[in-house]
Amino acid sequence: VFDITDRTSFKNVKNWLGNLETYAPRGNKILVGNKSDLSGNRVVDSSEAEQLANSLKIPYFETSAKTAENVDKVFTVLSEKIRERVDSTKSSSNLGAVD
Repeated sequence: VFDITDRTSFKNVKNWLGNLETYAPRGNKILVGNKSDLSGNRVVDSSEAEQLANSLKIPYFETSAKTAENVDKVFTVLSEKIRERVDSTKSSSNLGAVD
C-alpha cells in the first residue's frame, strides 16, 4: 500500500516487494494506491502505478480508507488469490496420493 499523495511512499514499493520476496516468497501480492479521496493532491498518476503493477504482474487498485472505496474489493481479490494458491498447493501435494 502506498499513498497516492506521497511520491516517497510510491518509490518505496519496490523495496517493500523485495522484502516480501525475501521473507514471504510464495505470498500473494497486490499493489494498492490509497487516499483516492484526495485526488486533488495526487502526485502519483494512476497510469504510473498501473504500469508498475503490470511490470510486476500484480493487480493494482486505488482505495480510500476514509470513504471505504474499493476496500472490500481489495480484500475480496486478495482472499481469492490466497484461496487459489492454497487450493493449488493442496492439489500438488495430493498428486501422489492413492485413494
